[in-house]
Amino acid sequence: MEYVSIALAGLTLDPLQSIVINSNNYVNRKFGFLLTKPMGWDFVSIKDFGKLKSDQSFSEEFEPNKDEVWEDLGDPILVIAKYGLDNPEHHDKFSPAITVFINHKSDIAKLYEDDYIQGDFEKIVGMVAYGSGRLFKDYETIRSITPYNLSDCLGFDSEWTWTFESSEHKKRYTCKTWSIMIEKGDYIYSFNMIDSEQAGEVEEKTFKRFVDSIKII
Repeated sequence: MEYVSIALAGLTLDPLQSIVINSNNYVNRKFGFLLTKPMGWDFVSIKDFGKLKSDQSFSEEFEPNKDEVWEDLGDPILVIAKYGLDNPEHHDKFSPAITVFINHKSDIAKLYEDDYIQGDFEKIVGMVAYGSGRLFKDYETIRSITPYNLSDCLGFDSEWTWTFESSEHKKRYTCKTWSIMIEKGDYIYSFNMIDSEQAGEVEEKTFKRFVDSIKII
């Protein structure tokens, strides 16, 4: 567990505190994982994420019911952005981002109203990919679901593009998402890395270093 000791160096852990953030390090004791955010990037508050999701447009099928969709999806437990929302200079600038969602398997099955996927991790991953294809504008698969090992946990990853359209700033960018999903107990962990070549914001190397920092404990 040497890597855990290194990652926790300098952190003051309160036994009653399930989440610890210090500088670039994030530790979630409730769900048992830790990671290091990219240098210079910012942790985004869930409150500020609410502003971001209200600005994001969905496909024509789901846009009229956007609020209901977000209610079903729930909020991520963690958001990291290259450009902080507090800086006025970044107000209308596209920011590469990382989101982390953790959902109970049964909740995902209920979301898709499909008993077929109940408890089956690979089927859940496939159904999430199918749902994403319907939800996001101009969704195109770059790389289909592939087995992936993250911190000795078997999972799946995939890459896909979609159109980010800001309703506030009237801007459109083709974005790429690298998504990694792993199974731990009764929960599904989803790590999503988003950048955009069209916006001049490609972070492939940054994302690879970030993924290498994730430790499931």
